[in-house]
Amino acid sequence: MAWTYAKPFQIIQSGRLVAQQMIPKLRTVDIWDTVLRRRCHPDAVKLETARKLILRQGRFLAPAYQDSWALLHLRCAIEGELACAATLDPLQDDEYILRDVLTAWVIRAAASPCMLNISPLVEELENEEFRHEEFVSYVDPEIRNYLAESSAEKTVFLSDFYMSAEKIFSLLEAKDVAGLFDGGLSSSDHKLNKRSGRLFKLVQSIYAAESNQHLHIGDNPISDYAVPTRLAIKAVQYAPREESARSALSKDMFLERSVLYQAIDRECRESAPKSPEKRIRSAVEYGITLAPLFIGHAQFILESTQRDELDKLFFFTREGEFFARVYEALRAASSESTRFRTPAGSVLSVSRIATFAASLKEFSVNEMMRLWSLYGTQSMKALAQSLNYPLEAAAQWCSKHHLSFEEAIRNPWQQKMVQQFFADPEIQASLQIFITGKRALLLEYLKEQGLTSNDRKVGIVDIGWRGSIQDNIALLMPDTRFSGYYLGLQKFLNKQPSNTVKTAYGPNLNTSPDHSKLFGKLSLIEMLTNSPNGSTLGYERALGGGIASIHLNNAEEDQAYHDYTSHIQAGVLHAARIWANYIHAYAVSSVELRTLGLSLWAQLIRKPPQIVREAHSKLQHNELFGLGSFVQKRKLRPFSISGLLRIWK
Repeated sequence: MAWTYAKPFQIIQSGRLVAQQMIPKLRTVDIWDTVLRRRCHPDAVKLETARKLILRQGRFLAPAYQDSWALLHLRCAIEGELACAATLDPLQDDEYILRDVLTAWVIRAAASPCMLNISPLVEELENEEFRHEEFVSYVDPEIRNYLAESSAEKTVFLSDFYMSAEKIFSLLEAKDVAGLFDGGLSSSDHKLNKRSGRLFKLVQSIYAAESNQHLHIGDNPISDYAVPTRLAIKAVQYAPREESARSALSKDMFLERSVLYQAIDRECRESAPKSPEKRIRSAVEYGITLAPLFIGHAQFILESTQRDELDKLFFFTREGEFFARVYEALRAASSESTRFRTPAGSVLSVSRIATFAASLKEFSVNEMMRLWSLYGTQSMKALAQSLNYPLEAAAQWCSKHHLSFEEAIRNPWQQKMVQQFFADPEIQASLQIFITGKRALLLEYLKEQGLTSNDRKVGIVDIGWRGSIQDNIALLMPDTRFSGYYLGLQKFLNKQPSNTVKTAYGPNLNTSPDHSKLFGKLSLIEMLTNSPNGSTLGYERALGGGIASIHLNNAEEDQAYHDYTSHIQAGVLHAARIWANYIHAYAVSSVELRTLGLSLWAQLIRKPPQIVREAHSKLQHNELFGLGSFVQKRKLRPFSISGLLRIWK
């Protein structure tokens, strides 16, 4: 052990034990950075409380306090004010209790305090802060052995802290070290602290001990060593080098996010599995590089589910399968209170093809505008494929009206022959039966997966880009409010159902034109978030009962996934598990990660790494909905200055 002191109670001379001190009557031990340590800087706990206040009551806070750091600075100012006010009483030190801080904090941060139920909110925040202290704290690795090397008639904890001794004891119980103590005092209970020396005098009075019968152990060079020494108390500064260095680093990581991010990235790369195959190593390494984009998106989902108080959360195939894994990595590493407020995600096997026909009110030109607004030029064959209607039957209907089945039609809704096709009573009757059947199967499938019309607040996660699958399902379930959490959203081209809300972690062109260039090569993001499970075409009744989803796989697309995408995703998931521990401990918000995430997205577009270019050149992208075919992706050109100028012009 590399302590900065000799063992207590022993007098050492020339390497020989010459005397053994008397066992002290009273031994007091500091708590923070002595018995317990945190996986973060202490103020990160306060920052997490600020984050939770915004998520729970943000709509009632003043505009200046919609940022967790601004709230933290306000809280620190209030703590200073309360400390100064306390010293006006000569019998008190500059101490305060957490509840008083939180009460003043909430009132000052509120746009209108009368809109908040202050007392229950303060109690909730107080409990949340205690639970987060429990979440980030751990027992010093050596303290048990160190305390066991000596003994005392009474061992008592002594802490300058704004939580009560009862709360501290509960924390010690949770960490299985309460048995080390016969009692304990907290400065907030008595309005006296170690810094002034008066808390030492109080504990001596309670336990009838004189200074020469009192030993104190703690980390702080002033309050745990200099002050008790001045009072003739035997004091030992407990400062194991490794843990002290970790505490110093945690301060730097809290005050400067770039230091934190670099430390996390370094840990991710050092701990990543090292494949002997260069292609796999490159893919995993790039996944680690790109991970903050998807981790920020997952943190955005976690925050949104808490803010929106969802009943359930669903991830849409195909990209949602990957997003669900990143989300669960973050959720699994979160505190128990956060997991309680964030639903576990379920994957729904859906697609535009599988949900569009089912969502139609009728087979009409007007209803089909939801499709044609996206694909203004379309063949009747592509239309049939978008509806997942049998091609042979569709070709016969077209033949009846002398419509070309294969030829692309520009603005089909304006063409008289198309209008006559839709007005045909026989076709309408047949298609209505088809639509009704599709709707019944889809609703039954959703019910089996846990999504029913009784659900009031449902969250959905997908990649984007306009959220049309969310629209399709929302039209089928008008009494359910669907909140969509996307990576990015382009301008909506269709009227949005009244029971939908859509937000994006990345660019949202419906609210701002910022970062519109990120939509330049969407196939790259789609490829990197793909799944090997094929596209959902529809649903059928399974032989064993229930509804099964029907999938279509493309061999070339699947090969690109297994050769490249799967390894990139493995790198992301490896990084996510490491990032998650730091994100929750250091109270990193999705807003803070967004700048880094979007810069990585931009770099992917303007200079795709070699591993991504290789994967993209082998990709066949599913465009059955709308275009009615798979599209071979061209090779991406190597990066050049002229190419960069064209992209950002």
